[in-house]
Amino acid sequence: IVKEGKEQHFWSDGSPRAERFHAGGLATGRWRTWHANGSLRSDYTYADDVREMLFYFEDGTPEARGAAVHGVRTGVWTWGHPDGTGKQEGSYVEGRKHGRFTIRHPGGALKSRGLYRADQRVGEWKHWPASPATRESDWSAPGG
Repeated sequence: IVKEGKEQHFWSDGSPRAERFHAGGLATGRWRTWHANGSLRSDYTYADDVREMLFYFEDGTPEARGAAVHGVRTGVWTWGHPDGTGKQEGSYVEGRKHGRFTIRHPGGALKSRGLYRADQRVGEWKHWPASPATRESDWSAPGG
């Protein structure tokens, strides 16, 4: 069966859960999902050029945002904690984590930082627990 046209899904109370479009079996057009409380969960337009992909927490606070080409992540992506502070930032190449990633504790303090290459952690990663102590790990060595 080849999907064609508008597809909709609903929560048990009849409110929208998802809306998406297909043409010739391929994702196309605007795709949106909603939380059970009716707030927008995600919003993205499938296209062959770079488009912004957005995700939200139930209260409408931004959860993640970044670029994608036909649903595949590319470029810089950012994620947030429910309190609105930054959680993570990193880059994607053809849908795979690639380059420096920075991860933060709620409130914004550094949690960890290091590099990804083709979805794999590589080299030295620094970690900062909620307390001031710092530790390092080397992901280039077995057991890193």
